[in-house]
Amino acid sequence: FFAIKTWFLEHQLFKYGPNADNELSQIGHYTQMVWAPTHRVGCGWAKCNGTRGPQGRPYFSYVCNYCPA
Repeated sequence: FFAIKTWFLEHQLFKYGPNADNELSQIGHYTQMVWAPTHRVGCGWAKCNGTRGPQGRPYFSYVCNYCPA
């Protein structure tokens, strides 16, 4: 899944350390994926009919739920 790969690539924006100034909206997907208590993940996707993405390609929406959230 392109979306999941993109979420993982947020690790490049993640700053480590007690005084790290992280913007959650930029790294939230990544931190949820690697958070130690996360032990279940459910993902799904849907094709959005009538909607086109870049270059006129079909648009897909991806979502994942993590346990615990």
